[in-house]
Amino acid sequence: MPSREVLKELQEECLADDVELPENADAWTVSEAREYFESGGTSRPGQPASVPAAGEKESNLQIRWAVDTAEWDPQEAEWEVLLRTLPEEEATRVMKFHFRDDQKRALVSRLLQRHACARYLSLPHGEVQILRTKGRKPYLASPHSSPLEEAPNWNFNVSHEGSFVILASEPTLLCGADVAAPSQLRRGRQQSVEDLFEVMRDNFTKAEWAQVRAAGPEEAAMATVFRKLWSLKEAYTKARAAERSRGQPRAAERSREQPRGAERSREEPRGAERSRE
Repeated sequence: MPSREVLKELQEECLADDVELPENADAWTVSEAREYFESGGTSRPGQPASVPAAGEKESNLQIRWAVDTAEWDPQEAEWEVLLRTLPEEEATRVMKFHFRDDQKRALVSRLLQRHACARYLSLPHGEVQILRTKGRKPYLASPHSSPLEEAPNWNFNVSHEGSFVILASEPTLLCGADVAAPSQLRRGRQQSVEDLFEVMRDNFTKAEWAQVRAAGPEEAAMATVFRKLWSLKEAYTKARAAERSRGQPRAAERSREQPRGAERSREEPRGAERSRE
């Protein structure tokens, strides 16, 4: 069982300083503690996942979904059925991708978005219309009766890289999501860790680079910390739906709220967010 010191180190490594450390945490295994911190404190060992009953809303309307498309190999009939659930324009965009892996990610991303809107806002699937802001952030454009009292600013964000597609949502705060896949899961020329660090040198603060290097000397461990920090930056930018620029905030300049890349901000209501973009 991990000591309190080891648990604190895991908490820091997972960027989960805001997650409470339970009194009984020293009875967990290291893998259980890591899962707890990486879930933002929502997944506790021995605690079954809460599944909403039919017609119920998931607690606080917060979604954290992840799909590994490498595990999905649809038959042609299944593919056609799912593709037909999309508006014609969206289905056409999916099929414009040349490689099947890219088509799968595009389809899964769109299916997750539509399912989230339909399920959590009680909309018929066929009435879901999703548009994008000027900053390319997706949002629900379909008219619906009224904002839910417990989710007056329900919004979501998606990301994909490698074989992974993720979706996160928030009921009141601005939501951004990002996933950074290990390099071996990406298509194209493989880049060494040191070459990557050199290219990205100016994007991190000295403190962030120190955190990355402290995870070494194993390259895989340093790359994991690097991806977590980079995902936080990307998620924050996507939450604000701003264009990427040299003005992108550094992770050290913000509170480290969501280790899985679901960064949140209290700064703007939904209407202001859209009008300014």
